[in-house]
Amino acid sequence: MKRIITFAVCLAIITGLYAQPQEKIDLPARSTERGLPLMQAFEQRASYGEFGQTALSMQDLGDLLWASVGFNRPDKRTNATAMNAQEIDVYVCLEEGSYLYNPREHALELVGTDDIRPEVGRGEDTRKPPVCLIIVADMSRSPLLKREPEAAHRMAAYDAGIVSQNIYLFCAGNGMGTRCRAGMEKETLMKGLGLTDNHVIHLNHPVGYLP
Repeated sequence: MKRIITFAVCLAIITGLYAQPQEKIDLPARSTERGLPLMQAFEQRASYGEFGQTALSMQDLGDLLWASVGFNRPDKRTNATAMNAQEIDVYVCLEEGSYLYNPREHALELVGTDDIRPEVGRGEDTRKPPVCLIIVADMSRSPLLKREPEAAHRMAAYDAGIVSQNIYLFCAGNGMGTRCRAGMEKETLMKGLGLTDNHVIHLNHPVGYLP
């Protein structure tokens, strides 16, 4: 009985620590030996409104983020961008806080300690998805911004759509559900994610295992 109690206490401590926000989370090395073949992933691609409540494993979360905007070559990423601006960032909203995905280091960097997932979905979700991804353009990286601002913003919107499709295909091929949304409480998210006037929030993706 003492062993059972001790194990339960240790498990509670570990769970509590896991739920605490960390300044930086190093993600596991990506796995390229997983998922459905591409054509089958296209066949499975769909939008889901309900998600299981199990937290994504660090391996699944890391692979998802790498698929969305990770580096697959020394200076190029999985997502195409106009003039190789690489202006698209992905923010990760979890129960314990929000993080910016750093693709160069394949790590999460803490930007806020509040659970802002309800603001991502404008309260429409009856059950919060385990993860909400926010696709943001940092326009300060756009080489077009000063001379052709309208074109720069248009290209950033196209680039955000490419990241969205990357997320869809990874989820479809790996037993996860997602859907692309444009509606969200942008002013609240700007503050919660520590964004500036240089940033434009484009899309969001709730993500979870299929129920």
